[in-house]
This record gives sequence, C-alpha cells and structure tokens, in this order.
Amino acid sequence: MLCTLALLLAFDAEPHDAEQPAFEQHTVDPHGEAITTNTAPRAVFILVGSLTDSLDSTSPGACTAGGDDVAAADPAAAAGCTLRAAMQLANRYGKATAVTIRVRSGRIAVAGPLPTLEGTVQMSSGPTGPIGTVLDGGKRDGAGVQILRTGSGSAVALHTLRFENGRAMGSSDDGWGEHGGAIHARGTLVLTNCAIRNCEAFNGGGVYAEGDEPLLSICT
Repeated sequence: MLCTLALLLAFDAEPHDAEQPAFEQHTVDPHGEAITTNTAPRAVFILVGSLTDSLDSTSPGACTAGGDDVAAADPAAAAGCTLRAAMQLANRYGKATAVTIRVRSGRIAVAGPLPTLEGTVQMSSGPTGPIGTVLDGGKRDGAGVQILRTGSGSAVALHTLRFENGRAMGSSDDGWGEHGGAIHARGTLVLTNCAIRNCEAFNGGGVYAEGDEPLLSICT
C-alpha cells in the first residue's frame, strides 16, 4: 500500500514551486546523442509521433522532452519520435523526475524488447478513454519478443495500452528472457484500462512481477 501511494503521489501531486529543482532539457538527435538546450521544471512530457520501431540506434527521428504541459506539445515536431527513443530519453532523467510519455494511437510492431524503464514514468495513448495504442511483440510460428521491462526501484504506470503477441521463452544470464511475455516488472507497476492478449512465457505469460504486486484497474 505504501508503494502504491508513493507512485500515485509521484504522478499526481503538484510540488511547491520552491521545491522544484531545475534540470537540463535534452533533445536526442538521430544518432542518439543528447544535446543540452536549456533548463526545465522537474516534470517532463514526451510525445511519441512515430509508430515505427527499429533496433538500429541511428534510425531517423528525434524526441524532445520539455515541460509537463500536454496541451503545448507539438504533434508535428514529434512526428519522428519513436517509442524506443522516448523511453531511452526518459531514462536519462532518473528516478527523481516524473516523465509522461504519450504515444500516438495505432499499432507498433516491436523489433525487440523495449528499453528497460528505470525511473518514474507514466505511459499512455491518452489520458482517458478507450485503448488506442497496440504494442505487438510478433509472436508467430515460434518467434516473438518480450515487449516491456521495468527495472528495480522504478515506478511505472501504464494507461490505455494493449500488449499483444509478446513472447519470453528464451534464457538469459540476467533473468529477463523467460519471465513475462508482455511485461517483466522489477519495480512498482500500475496498469489502468489496459489489455494483454496472446502472450506466452515460461513464467507469467502476460505479466511477471518480481517486486511489488502490480496494481490493475479495468484491465483484461
């Protein structure tokens, strides 16, 4: 219960202005390098406008993290930002900064396990309403990949997302590869209005949690 409350406070509370430390705002160029632009408040927002995915770190596109004003986000500027790049950028801010990732509605064919989320992250295809984004792990004819991982000490909330065709039937020295076809969580995890379909793993076909028990609401 304490962990759940801490997570909700991290996403919903309005910290006092005097207590908000500044941090550097970053833009990731197509080659994955961080370019410092200016300072920003303690919470940030990243808009994902691309439905493509590639393991190639030099794939085109750029993600920009700025203030947490969702209404001010420019969809045109985010057209080249992929979910993978947005998650890499979110991890740069660490656990002290609440990051919101808003993903364009549509289907993303995941090329490989997405970057492990390490901080305080909220990810959705919209603040409310029906599920709009599908993350597809490609489980067909013995193929497929695990879709999402969250690291120890992370606080991750997922909203209005569908996870399909995830597969974790391999083995790895770090223990990721065989647990949780859709999601392998090692931190605090909250799922709201999400769906998990047709996923498989040696343990936890849909969600495998090593840390706190996940909090699920309106999920199927």
